[in-house]
Amino acid sequence: MNNRKFYVLLGAAFIATSAILYFIQFLIFRDARDLFFYLVQDLAFLPFEVFLVVIVIERILARREKQALLLKLKNEKQGIYDRPRNRNLASKRPEPPRNRTSNLMIKSHLLYQLS
Repeated sequence: MNNRKFYVLLGAAFIATSAILYFIQFLIFRDARDLFFYLVQDLAFLPFEVFLVVIVIERILARREKQALLLKLKNEKQGIYDRPRNRNLASKRPEPPRNRTSNLMIKSHLLYQLS
């Protein structure tokens, strides 16, 4: 509820600021005809400005947010599948290289145990 109250107060502040600025313009130039002409002209462009801000920019921001979320999801998914693979690779370390005499000694030891 406080969020809605804030936006209402913000809108009222913008309208009051606009009215004050138009009043200052009237005091300086003393030409109400031009003042109302430009006021109506500004109001004519208001729907276009609302369309531009609400529709176009909101969609651009939503698309960027969706791409960021998909990137996070992709990174998380990649991390989940990489962890077990890394553990399996770490458990299967290559054996150190042996020379020919050590291989013969191991074979002879195994033959001795089997007999």
